[in-house]
Amino acid sequence: MGNGRFMTHPGKIEVIGMDVLNDALSEKKQEMIRNADVVIGGRTQLDAVATFTGKTICITGDIQSLIDQIHQCLEKNQHIVVLATGDPLLFGIGNTLIEHFGKEAVTVHPGISSMQAALSRLGLRTDNAVILSRHGTHNDDLRRLLYHHTGVILTSNGYSPVEIIQEIIGTYSQAEQWQGHVCQCLGTSNETIQSGELRQLAVMETFQTPNLLVVENPSPLSTLQGSSDFGWPDDQYQHEAGLITHPEVRAVTLSKLRLGGAGVLWDVGAGSGSVGIEAAQLNPFLNVFSIEKNDQRYEHIIFNRKKHNVNNLFPVRGNASEVCLSLPIPDRVFLGGGGKALSNLLPLCYERLSENGVMVVNTVTIESFEIVRHFFKQIHKEIEVISLQVSRLAPLATYYAFKPDNPITLFGINK
Repeated sequence: MGNGRFMTHPGKIEVIGMDVLNDALSEKKQEMIRNADVVIGGRTQLDAVATFTGKTICITGDIQSLIDQIHQCLEKNQHIVVLATGDPLLFGIGNTLIEHFGKEAVTVHPGISSMQAALSRLGLRTDNAVILSRHGTHNDDLRRLLYHHTGVILTSNGYSPVEIIQEIIGTYSQAEQWQGHVCQCLGTSNETIQSGELRQLAVMETFQTPNLLVVENPSPLSTLQGSSDFGWPDDQYQHEAGLITHPEVRAVTLSKLRLGGAGVLWDVGAGSGSVGIEAAQLNPFLNVFSIEKNDQRYEHIIFNRKKHNVNNLFPVRGNASEVCLSLPIPDRVFLGGGGKALSNLLPLCYERLSENGVMVVNTVTIESFEIVRHFFKQIHKEIEVISLQVSRLAPLATYYAFKPDNPITLFGINK
């Protein structure tokens, strides 16, 4: 063992992060390596400390074998230095070693990480950045990008930048116009950063490795979105007199749609857009398409969308029988309108509904009730049918009495 200024402790593991930008190791880190009994690292890291003459272990994909070898070294009271890239606690080997050997046995000395290097190259803030990994066994939820101005995603051979970008766009269609950066071979002579809108990067063929992806979201969702509030009073929406799904019916409708994991919702014959707006607020990861052919009602949807600040709702003007053919396949469908076109819309919406998708159809008239019942009877599909009757206290001469709304029938269908 050496007698340098920086004393080490036998039987301990020192994890040294080597700067991604290839800056020289500090004197303290060099001293730790000189005083080690065993140095462990990837081939690149070991080549960088080729002057070390003691025992070395090259890290391969067999982590359990590595853990077993470290156990053997510790039993011999040997001092171990593990070399890593950047910050060993950023989805790195430092976490694995602490998990197996405990915090008391492991000391981590971080370097500049790939995330820090990328953001510094791009001049982007780190205090509103979310760091996600698709490297190794990590499979982080990319929907977290919706809440942050900046996202950094660690890539791997199994998850290339193109695959990740396509998943982001599939999760949130507006992300096509986000700015993206693929940072390649940072800190080397081959360093390259390819920037552009995500829709442009999504069609690139190859990138140099190693790489990571940085995305910029100009309008992150507020944490207030995803609120559990729903069933707002009618006066919270601009609407044509009487043509709105009233709060109590809206609440039951939303519960029957089961929005938790849904990706795309069609609100067909949306009217004021109230159901779609509250669905979008309940699940900010949902892409809601509110379809309305009437010009005035379409303008009401635009107004209400802005008033309630929902970025994941997309008003669509036109005849539903036509526009639905070009919309993304829905996981949920709410059919609260349709009028005379209902008999055409039912088979269209049901056919396009994704496997295991959910459709809710609300009817007021006997004629609409019969159209829906007949359609599902024809295809031999069991359905849930609920009749809702809501009455409200209202003055009657010098007294008060309950005044009933029109009864509503809800049909719930699981494909």
